[in-house]
Amino acid sequence: MPALSSRGQSRPYIAYFWLLLLFAISVTYYARTITDVFSLLLHSTQHVRDPFELDGPEMALTSVQAEARAAGITDGDFLTGIDGRWAHGFTDFYSLVRHAQPGQRLQVQARPSASGNPAPKNASIELQPAFPNGPRAADWLAFALEDVGIPVLCFALGFWVAMVRIHDKMAWLLLILLLSFAEMFGAGGNAEFYGPLSLLQPFFVAYHVLFANLFSSALLLFALYFPEQLSLGRRFPWAKWLVVGPLLLKASADGTILALQLHHVAIALRLRQFLHVILDQISLLHFVAVALFFGILAYKTSKAFDHDTRRRLLLLDTASAISVLPISLWLFFFRIHFAFPEWGMLVLAALWFLFPLTMAYVILVYRAMDVRLVIRQGLRYLLAK
Repeated sequence: MPALSSRGQSRPYIAYFWLLLLFAISVTYYARTITDVFSLLLHSTQHVRDPFELDGPEMALTSVQAEARAAGITDGDFLTGIDGRWAHGFTDFYSLVRHAQPGQRLQVQARPSASGNPAPKNASIELQPAFPNGPRAADWLAFALEDVGIPVLCFALGFWVAMVRIHDKMAWLLLILLLSFAEMFGAGGNAEFYGPLSLLQPFFVAYHVLFANLFSSALLLFALYFPEQLSLGRRFPWAKWLVVGPLLLKASADGTILALQLHHVAIALRLRQFLHVILDQISLLHFVAVALFFGILAYKTSKAFDHDTRRRLLLLDTASAISVLPISLWLFFFRIHFAFPEWGMLVLAALWFLFPLTMAYVILVYRAMDVRLVIRQGLRYLLAK
């Protein structure tokens, strides 16, 4: 690891300020998410399930439930109004649903998806309980694993290493990787995006989209720099930006579009229509980044001359192959055409949990980043002072 300069060691205030700011944002975000999902499970009969879901700035209706079908709503219709008022964004619908009680009626105005000029629909939907018979053990297990276990482990490990090695770029990269890892599988984005109206809602939706889209880029950068920078990376430092740069652009654009969808779907639709060709092409780079991650890790493992380094890399290779590879393939290729059953999603979540566990094991047991050594040195310095 690169040595810290005396100036960086004596004036770490700026770095700690940014770390504390990110910590405060992340704590607030995770606390809201966990509280929202826990309340839904604990008071399941007092909350209502969504009669349908909204998709895209067009506000297309998907996953239409039986109560909405009984009222005349079908998949592919477009939401235009709620209770006689024009629907300007997703929050107009979801904020009402989150505060509704089972048995209440929701008045929905929708435009059919059929060609021509069909008459608009005015539907009165009787809302149903989120869990009519209460949450099952599988629902609580999914909450414990996806909403609590994975995010808390990633959160604790990432911020602890960054705090101990505040000026180490590798520690910050690890933090970004772990925060993005938590967003790829957790329900945080859904809890915010489909949650009740609040001033922080657009901000946290953008947070979720940004970190979820940073996952593949963070994987690539981690492979390039861990445990040492790839020799080709030193020779051609600009090459990584051919993949990472467009992905950062896409993450920013997607976050902006989704945040606008909360209250201004018309603006979000125009922005997406303007950028859709570029964004669709850039999406392919997610797969390129993940493929490079595996390729670079395999290359470093084969070239490692130190026994401990090879063992650390083999652990990461194995955990990545078991955890990251199958889920990445499902996210990038099969999710549209193949939906896992509920038990299958729990298996995927358990596999997803393996990667941050391996990262913690490599860092704490094999001392890949000398965190314990830094703690001991800091304590000695503090006692000497």
